[in-house]
Amino acid sequence: MSVAINKILKKLDAGEINSEEAHQQIRADQQSEETRNNHFLRIQVNKIGEDRPGVHVRIPLRMLKVGLDIGAVYAPELKDLDLRQVIDDLHTFGDGSIIEVENIKEGEHVQISIDRMVD
Repeated sequence: MSVAINKILKKLDAGEINSEEAHQQIRADQQSEETRNNHFLRIQVNKIGEDRPGVHVRIPLRMLKVGLDIGAVYAPELKDLDLRQVIDDLHTFGDGSIIEVENIKEGEHVQISIDRMVD
């Protein structure tokens, strides 16, 4: 059971909310989780002036936490970074470009963005 649902049930048990409010909050939490599971971190690298990327990587945000946790083992400087907050921030960012970088010397364009899988 998720932490959010546990909190909702504790509020219900304490009489802070009624069963209908608990039901609505649980449904909202589940819908939010479904939305979160559709978001991807996209990294594209292409030559400047070319439309087709030479490198294209899509990582589900739900898997990004695992990767960041593994990275923190090998990069101790990440130890104090709140990785869960980073992931939450990426989820709330919505769709669109986060950062774009052009390396004029190498003639490369890098774009990192968040996108949603459309059914």
